[in-house]
Amino acid sequence: MYYKEQEPVPPANRTVPSFTGNTLNVGSTRLYTTIQAALTAAVNGDRLLLDAETFIITASLPVNKSVTIEGQGKGLTTVITTSNAVTTMFNVTVSNVIFREMTLVQNFPSIASTETIIRVGNFATGIYVDNCEISVCEFGITLIATEFQITNCDFTYAPAAALNNNYRYISIASTSGQSIIDTNTFVSGSGNSNCSFIIITNVAVSSGTLKGDLVVRNNEQVVAFQLRHLLNMEETIGNNFGLYIINNRTFSEGNVPVLLNGPNLNIFKFIAVYGNTVQNTAGKGIVGIDLNYLGSTDIFAMGNSITNPTFAVGWASATTDPTSVVVGYHAAVIPVPPNLPLNPCYWLLLSEFI
Repeated sequence: MYYKEQEPVPPANRTVPSFTGNTLNVGSTRLYTTIQAALTAAVNGDRLLLDAETFIITASLPVNKSVTIEGQGKGLTTVITTSNAVTTMFNVTVSNVIFREMTLVQNFPSIASTETIIRVGNFATGIYVDNCEISVCEFGITLIATEFQITNCDFTYAPAAALNNNYRYISIASTSGQSIIDTNTFVSGSGNSNCSFIIITNVAVSSGTLKGDLVVRNNEQVVAFQLRHLLNMEETIGNNFGLYIINNRTFSEGNVPVLLNGPNLNIFKFIAVYGNTVQNTAGKGIVGIDLNYLGSTDIFAMGNSITNPTFAVGWASATTDPTSVVVGYHAAVIPVPPNLPLNPCYWLLLSEFI
């Protein structure tokens, strides 16, 4: 038995959980003068409340307890490293960790292409990053996770970061729950076509998977240089994976907003593309399939605004019933066009509602 929906309905944002333990005040005049000292003293459920000052990080901070790390607000509490020896500022290895209300800065030219501000491993769940400024030179947040939520953040390019560096704000190597990236802004600040807001990569090497739902919603490019990708999907490993691209705004794109690079389309239960505003500067559609592909999936699309409703030479519509500029493919290198029909409704197994 099946249940009919007019379109796949994405999961709603979750409320950021409140801490359940004690508050450990952290600052130059407090009992805990460093974040590391407070992490050492904390137990699961505690909150580390950082004063409105600048905290300089000179070594990676292991977050191996389920804690909330909270500042006084963006631009008020700043956690910064200027040392390229700090390849990971916060190394999260447990579930139920929250970062909120602060500015996090990775302020040096990238040298290793692996530097990250927040790294989440061990397939952790209950990870929240809310109302932070994430200022990067290479990676902002790297996730080998089960479920996470990133909301109300401003992603910027660090002042000391090198010009013309290729960098990624959010890197996903595994997700299998209902993961949400909602209501964030991001700046392409390194040079034209050097910034990807989200990249899905290293799935195989991380023993990761793509399942459940990934919701990319209400995110907005702040114009500087041309954006490379809103989402660059380099690996498609998993199954029953729902991808939602909803109400995002990109103003200047040097490439296709959502790139599926040699995808196995069979892993998707659907791709939903609703209410986005794009320029389609590169003429590849909102979603573009490049290199090659395997299989097929349902495409649900409605309410998108596309300034340039045409394809560039060598690209064509991958949504063949009917044709549209929602999904394109690289016809110059892919001999057989994908068959990705636009569908008006979606059938869910009734057992999903029991």
